[in-house]
Formats: sequence, structure tokens, C-alpha cells
Amino acid sequence: MGAILRVRGILGTGLAWAVAWAPIGAAAGAFAWYRFTRQLPADVAVSPVVFLPLPTVAFAAFGAVSGAVFAITLAITERRQPLNDLSIRQTACLGALGGLTFPGIVLSQASAGLPMSALLISVGLGAGLGAGSAAATVAIARLGSIGEAEGGRVAEVRRPAT
Repeated sequence: MGAILRVRGILGTGLAWAVAWAPIGAAAGAFAWYRFTRQLPADVAVSPVVFLPLPTVAFAAFGAVSGAVFAITLAITERRQPLNDLSIRQTACLGALGGLTFPGIVLSQASAGLPMSALLISVGLGAGLGAGSAAATVAIARLGSIGEAEGGRVAEVRRPAT
């Protein structure tokens, strides 16, 4: 049963990070569309739909893999620690490591034609997103553990007597 819960936690963390990172990819696509269309003549129109899907899906994939790597790393390094004893700073460092993993592998394969500034921005963005996502993941998980300690419900709703 413990292995099933671990796999569920890894998949859930990957899914949560994918959902959180996808809008950032959409914003990057919108920025690319804006920059590209400013260079075109006024009579040429390009729909933003051309620019939005690829970065959105790419960031979601990066988020999913990075979240799963973070969850696996956290499960291995902090196996015996209760949730309330985890340091946000240490968890953020593990998240930065997870955030660097997948983008780092992809960029190392495609780095031949990219300028150094693009590589540094990508690595910094991955580490920052990973650290922020990890800190948020642990903070949200702590809120859930508080609810479990109080009887399994964060807020109890009572119906008025009729």
C-alpha cells in the first residue's frame, strides 16, 4: 500500500506542477507573438494561436517531469521526516534541483545553436520555478495535514435544524 501512495504522490505532484507551469508557457508564447508581430508590416496579421500551444505544452511537460523529479528526490532524502519538520528552504533547494533536471537535459542536447544568454535564462527560470513550486507544494501539503489533524476537514459545515 505504501508504494501505491508514493506513486500517487509523485504523479500528483507532477500534475500539479504541470498545471502551474502551463500558464507561464502561455505567457512566453504571448510575448513571442507580440515581439514577432511588431516586426511585420502593418497589413500582415498573425494569430496568437500560432504561438501559444507549443510553449504552453512545453512548460507543462517541463513542470510535470520537474515535479516528479522533485517528489522522488523528496521521498528519498526526507523519507522519515514528518511534513511539519521539513524546512521550506531545504525543500526549495530540492525543487530547484528538480526544476533544473528536465530543462537541463533538453537544453544540453540543443545547446549547440543557442546563445549563452538563452541557456542561462532557461536554467535560471527552471531553478526559480522549481524552488517556488516546491515551497508552495510543501506549504499546501502542510495546510492539508492541519485539516487531517483536526478530524479530516478543514472547515466543517453544519446544517441548521429544521
